[in-house]
Amino acid sequence: MAGILPQSPNNRQQVKGSFMACNHNSLKKLASLGLALVLFGGVFSSAALAENEGQEDLEEAIRVKVTATGIRDLNQTVKLLQQALDKGLDLEDAEFAEELMSSALLERATALVRVINARSINDPQIQQVRQLVISDLRRVLAYDNPPPQAYFELGRMLAMPGGDPHEARRMLTTFLE
Repeated sequence: MAGILPQSPNNRQQVKGSFMACNHNSLKKLASLGLALVLFGGVFSSAALAENEGQEDLEEAIRVKVTATGIRDLNQTVKLLQQALDKGLDLEDAEFAEELMSSALLERATALVRVINARSINDPQIQQVRQLVISDLRRVLAYDNPPPQAYFELGRMLAMPGGDPHEARRMLTTFLE
């Protein structure tokens, strides 16, 4: 069957998922669908390619994240994931990229919090790092089902001198709920 269908990642995923969920009668319908894909493959393949232009960046982001050893790797992961999302991914890959983005941002923010805790909060460089942490944590909270740790860490950052104590209280209250 692989030789009959166009070889795009979308088609392979759709066919694989379809076979896993089919019974014998639906295999006949799937064969008809395969014939239709062959006949109309040229029409759909350009739309599928445009929809998944970020796939290469997503795959590289996964590789970098899995082998990440420090903040530079996390920075690269975030950059690649954003590029993948900006270029376009199919729905399933976009959802996965957003989950991975949330994870990488939270991991980066947590690592930077350790840097902040080790230095004086009055240091101008630490203030810049703190702003990056706050930005990362706000991005994590913008995704569906953010981890509670993001509320806690953002509340801590906002409770520091120069932060917003009212928003800090809201974040910490949300964390405790």
